[in-house]
Amino acid sequence: MAGRATTGWTALPHPSGVTFDEHTERVHVACTRNPNEIVTLSAVRADVDAARRVLFPERTMVFPGRCYIHDLAMIRGRLHANAVGLNAVVALGATDVRPVWWPRVMDAGGRPRAERNYIQFHSIAARCS
Repeated sequence: MAGRATTGWTALPHPSGVTFDEHTERVHVACTRNPNEIVTLSAVRADVDAARRVLFPERTMVFPGRCYIHDLAMIRGRLHANAVGLNAVVALGATDVRPVWWPRVMDAGGRPRAERNYIQFHSIAARCS
């Protein structure tokens, strides 16, 4: 069966956004439920065939449901998400969420207005030059 993919499944709570980190060869999946989860999958060698690699869940990061994360992007080597509930694009750390971009209409003294969900943007696109 050379050249045929092996498939399997992993249960994820409401998966939405996905991005690939080409430097670490990891796949990140946003799970949009409360709390928000980012599941990281990494390629590991299969026991039966050392040349074949399969995606395997490596870790889950949990963020406040208030973020309402839908989509992900790798920007300059760092994981980012659109935080619908915060009206901003955020940089994600292992345990923190830091707003890095928001529309001018959402600006409140250098921070995004986050007292409620105003604009419902559900995607993220980045141009890194």
